[in-house]
Amino acid sequence: MKITSRTGAKMKAHLYELQIDTKKNQPIVLDDGPVEWERPHGTRIDMELEAVYQKGKRSVDQYLHQVALANPHADIRFIAPKSDPVRYTRLSQELPPPAKSIRPHPYGVELGVLIEMMQASPARNVASFLSNEFSRMSAKISEEVLAIAKVPANTKPAKVTRDQAEAVIKAFSQVKIMRPPPMYSPSWVKSCWSRVCSARFKADFYTAVSRPPTVYRGNPFQVEVALAYGGGEMAVTRS
Repeated sequence: MKITSRTGAKMKAHLYELQIDTKKNQPIVLDDGPVEWERPHGTRIDMELEAVYQKGKRSVDQYLHQVALANPHADIRFIAPKSDPVRYTRLSQELPPPAKSIRPHPYGVELGVLIEMMQASPARNVASFLSNEFSRMSAKISEEVLAIAKVPANTKPAKVTRDQAEAVIKAFSQVKIMRPPPMYSPSWVKSCWSRVCSARFKADFYTAVSRPPTVYRGNPFQVEVALAYGGGEMAVTRS
């Protein structure tokens, strides 16, 4: 994969050649250096794929349509085989808040994942491990969990037995722990999606709503739904 990127007119463009380590899910940089590029800013990705191009559901066209809905700040141009060029113009000059990494949440974490995290943790004791490795786990809540699980707080994470780890997981469900923090405010979501829907679809009614953050297998996520209804078209977009 070749990636050409330039952050501003006064900055030099760079060309990166990448491969992906699929086992570690990490990029391997094969080459990195400055390159001449006529565009003042932007990113271009070049790669060769061997596949069958087709229309309809689960097609490249449908995917880019959804990408354009979820990224109103992007200007997307697409030239499909034997088709006219397609362009999704930028609808907003406002960039969304940058994504922030978030630690796993205690609710729903699996036993094997917890044991693996403990084995790899540099924490001095299991109390410190719980406070530093999980979202919404304060020192007080960590102590409460360990007391219910009957695991000594000064135990080294790597020394925690399988039975003790299972007791910790059961204790998580017996303690009230705050939901993961939301990435976007409900008002921002509604304002953004309403503007996007009104620009992409001719409809009589537009609205958007976001649910409170929740957890699946220790992974925090948040559901957003936007609706454009009436006017002969209806479209629902989920992210």
